[in-house]
Amino acid sequence: MAAPSDELVRLIGKRVYEGNLTAETRARLSTLLIASFQEVTRDQANQRLKSAIDRAVPPEAMTLVTGSIERESDVSTTEDELEALRVIRAIGRQAVAPECIVIRDAASYCAILFDNNNRKPIARLYLEGSKKRIGVFQNKIETRHDISDVTDIYGHTENILAAIMDYLQ
Repeated sequence: MAAPSDELVRLIGKRVYEGNLTAETRARLSTLLIASFQEVTRDQANQRLKSAIDRAVPPEAMTLVTGSIERESDVSTTEDELEALRVIRAIGRQAVAPECIVIRDAASYCAILFDNNNRKPIARLYLEGSKKRIGVFQNKIETRHDISDVTDIYGHTENILAAIMDYLQ
């Protein structure tokens, strides 16, 4: 880091030092200012990195527990949701590699995304309550359909493929 200007050292020096600001005192203040700015910058960078790491939930943080995947946020992916993911991957395989279709669970629904991008939703699964539904996206608009079983998703093959094809263009 470049040395702070003499004017900056004098301004700060007047606020933190009561004696005369000799050349030696200004030199010590300049060194302290450089160290302080570096420490503040390092702390801010570390805080941003820590924040980014805390937001990311790596696959290793997920554990398989009694037929569901649990994340630290108490949102669990049920076996029905995983089966629905497999059905949608089977449908989508006609257009893309199955790995391009991923699942992201939330509290009220389970999102099926293209390329793990929440701006590219393929479908949303609402399987938790007594009424099971699937929401399929076309042109970023969700259309919900009632289903009685996860295998009923095959009845929406055309809509699911159309959603995937929208992201390939």
